[in-house]
Amino acid sequence: MKRVLMSLLGKGFCLLGLGGPHQETVDAARLDALRLVQENEGADFKPPPSLIVDGLLGEEGSAEIMNLDGFNYEKAEKMGLQAADELLEKMGNELARVDSMLQSHVSSRSSLILHKAGIPLDCDVPELTPVGCQKWLEVLGHSRLMLILFLGPGYGRLEFQPLDAEGVEPYEVDVGPGTLAIVRADGVSHRFFSTARSLAVSCFLLEDAAATWRRRFGVPLVTTPVCRDLMDWAKERWELARRQQSVSQDDALDLPPQWQRMAHQVYQVGPQVVVRGTSCKFPSSYSDAGFWCGMQAGCDLIEEVPYCRWDHLDFFDTDPESWKWAKTNCRHGSFIDGIELFDNKFFGISPVESRGMDPAQRHILETSYEALYFSGYNKKNLMRSLLGVYVGAAATEMNFMPATACSSGTGGASSITSNRISFCLGLQGPSFTVDAQGASALAAMGNADMSLRGYCGKPCYQICVANNLWIRLAVAHISGLDTRYPYATTHECPSNSMIWSLAARLSELRTVPRLSQLVVTVDVCDHECVGGAYFMITGTTWILLSAKGQLSQQGRCLSFDQSAEGFVKSEGVANLVLERDEDNGKDRGPPVGIIAATYSNHTGRDLVLQATRIAAIAPSSVDAVECFSHGLPLQDAVEAQVLRRALRGYADVEAPLSLTSGFTGSGMALECAGMMQILKVLVSQRYGAITPLQHLHQLNPEIEQPSRDDAVLFSSEELAIEGLSSYCGTTGKSIGGTMCHVVTLGTLRTPETQAPPEDVP
Repeated sequence: MKRVLMSLLGKGFCLLGLGGPHQETVDAARLDALRLVQENEGADFKPPPSLIVDGLLGEEGSAEIMNLDGFNYEKAEKMGLQAADELLEKMGNELARVDSMLQSHVSSRSSLILHKAGIPLDCDVPELTPVGCQKWLEVLGHSRLMLILFLGPGYGRLEFQPLDAEGVEPYEVDVGPGTLAIVRADGVSHRFFSTARSLAVSCFLLEDAAATWRRRFGVPLVTTPVCRDLMDWAKERWELARRQQSVSQDDALDLPPQWQRMAHQVYQVGPQVVVRGTSCKFPSSYSDAGFWCGMQAGCDLIEEVPYCRWDHLDFFDTDPESWKWAKTNCRHGSFIDGIELFDNKFFGISPVESRGMDPAQRHILETSYEALYFSGYNKKNLMRSLLGVYVGAAATEMNFMPATACSSGTGGASSITSNRISFCLGLQGPSFTVDAQGASALAAMGNADMSLRGYCGKPCYQICVANNLWIRLAVAHISGLDTRYPYATTHECPSNSMIWSLAARLSELRTVPRLSQLVVTVDVCDHECVGGAYFMITGTTWILLSAKGQLSQQGRCLSFDQSAEGFVKSEGVANLVLERDEDNGKDRGPPVGIIAATYSNHTGRDLVLQATRIAAIAPSSVDAVECFSHGLPLQDAVEAQVLRRALRGYADVEAPLSLTSGFTGSGMALECAGMMQILKVLVSQRYGAITPLQHLHQLNPEIEQPSRDDAVLFSSEELAIEGLSSYCGTTGKSIGGTMCHVVTLGTLRTPETQAPPEDVP
């Protein structure tokens, strides 16, 4: 074996003569192979597709091939092919023991391929199909070594040439019956030529993609010319299929399931909205990556209410019915540090006014500017910019605090939380505050997303006609697309005749004014700042949630666990900046993530399916969902069951669906919960790992077990995301029935940027 290793490391191939005890095996295998050729001439023996012949034995060496996968060796008279298969398997096991010397990790072996050498037949070569391309990519894309056993009866010439040495004369060697060639398939090209009748069997030693760091960091396992040609062929089919695909679920891509997922990840349909910058203040960390590191490690960020907030003994009672006398049976929460800190001078706010401001208004000013700063803005170019602000916030707890001399109506008004950002930074875009409890932040993101896309591809045109009648027209101008598309791939300005025709029809004008009397004004925001904020400053608001039976007496949110009885409150503030994908600059670096789709409804069953339709992806393309599982057993079971049936129930999909929830480690931040979920998901996609569910000991018995064990995963350990990119969903719900779902597309970091940020603990 030492000589074999030295030859493989030095030349890239090794030739062994299997004489003596193995001669009988070679002779028996040759007789079985000759009989197969006679019986299956023109049937199972076919020329391989032209794209893969160079990955086998060349055009002449693999003039015709037969895949022996599933072949019944008992039909052979002398069991020679089975003995040859066992011989190659034994050699593969010996090489697997020293694979580290070859910088590989051999974990499996492909099935035998029987080669018939000769001049290629003058016949139609079978076309490569998506299924066939996927099959060959799985073999050639993970093959490190190729074992070739020449059976004869004729002799031939084997030609080797390094893949990275163009223009070098190939090395030729004569081979005959009983010769075993071991070739480094990832570094040496090989071809076989024979003027006589000659047969050979071969197999590939495959590297386990999931078990190697190369897979995790996005480095292709094998980059031979054959693999590159196959990938180019596959990408062309993916792009073509995506262009022709309808959003309807019935019009699925005519591709294998795994290719559908890849096509959806590589090629997006319609305008995309990207996340350019983020900022947050969460328990234990002031960065999204740091917060994710805590969730990944299973940190429990929940604690008893600190005395620096209030004395919770005034509100606490262990009796479950304590809400009847204005008490709560929960005393745990998740709190951020530095709630009292605020740089009022930076935003031009007087010290007196800042003392009377709600902490949510103060801190969201800081995170908003920080997110905009990371997106390339500063105070100078923000002034008078057409930038929208959408914030999820609710009634402030400041109104439950004793009034002071600094108290003011604006300081405790949640409706102006977004307006303060616009006013202090000089923004002139739309400014809205959304109150939908746990769905507030995602609802705000949905409004911002629709504003950027131009909802349904319909930009608004404001028209002034001669009689001073102002008409707002939504002009849909979608060219070359199925009308079922929710968004057009391009927005084209409608012609003047179309505008005048619609104006005359809608205003019931008998005459059409002159074109000179037409004024069209279009104001479109290029960027949107989305945020959410929630802070706890009094225990009074806990009483109502305890009366509803939503707070956990255990002090933990046990999502999907049989002992779950509610959630614990958390606080936080976060912002992210959205922009159109076409606005990306080449020198700005990759975005944080892509918002593929947003959708909102009220207690609707089709929430998730509608979101996937808007994203123009198959439900099976979603890899994981950040659930709004807040520790209520029945609601958790319903959510898990709906997600399983919607995303994995309609087709036999091998990829499992991972369900997770960050509420188990940090609690639910109410109006900021959506921001906390989205940022955690974006970082998970960036680093290729899904955070575990904490406190999951026994699965909720109300959750119906799937028929396939791997259909849905509730993992208490970190899960790796397969592939270079992934789709993840995030769900938000309010107590009144408002439901929101966001689908994000994230890409794994490259090796150059894989190291975590410096500020991550």
